[in-house]
Order: sequence, then structure tokens, then C-alpha cells
Amino acid sequence: MMKQQLEKHTVPIWQIKSKTSTYRAKIPIAITIFKDNSLFFAENENLDVFGYGETQGNAMLDIKLHILHFYQYYQKLNKDDLVGKAACLREAYKGLLTEEHLCR
Repeated sequence: MMKQQLEKHTVPIWQIKSKTSTYRAKIPIAITIFKDNSLFFAENENLDVFGYGETQGNAMLDIKLHILHFYQYYQKLNKDDLVGKAACLREAYKGLLTEEHLCR
């Protein structure tokens, strides 16, 4: 039986919103989107992160939440306490986003 070829396309993330803040990507974060069976998947191999959902929009929202989580997580860690893949990921997430401060 031949395995189904998955159609993939890439979209950029420029902005991630949380409940309290908005973060802007310093450079676009390339996200690969594909559908497998009834779910959409969004992934970025360089950041070792993925999201999924029943729609492409839900998959994008899920991956944005994961990117923000890991961005904040790696900011708290001391680089001297990390080795291997974790040290590489800390560097990949370092400086990835900037928090926007809106003037009111």
C-alpha cells in the first residue's frame, strides 16, 4: 500500500498575542502547515515545536502558544545549566521575540 503524500505549505508568524501582551518576531518564524487525516499540524523544526488542531487556524494558534511558552521558559534558564539540545534551543529562542509596549 502506498503512503499518502502530505501537501505542505509554509507561512510566517510575525506576531503572537497572549492574554496580557503582544510579542513581535524580530524575523518571521517560518511555520510548515500540513493536514494528516482530520487534523492540521503546524511545525518549526528549528525551534523543535509543533501545534495541531481541527482547522489550520487552530493549529496556528496552538503553535503560537507553544512558541511563547518556550520563549519565556528558556529566558529563565541559565545557559551554564544547559547542555546538548537544550542549550541549542535556548540560543534559538533567545531574542526571537520582543514584547510590544503600547502607549496609552
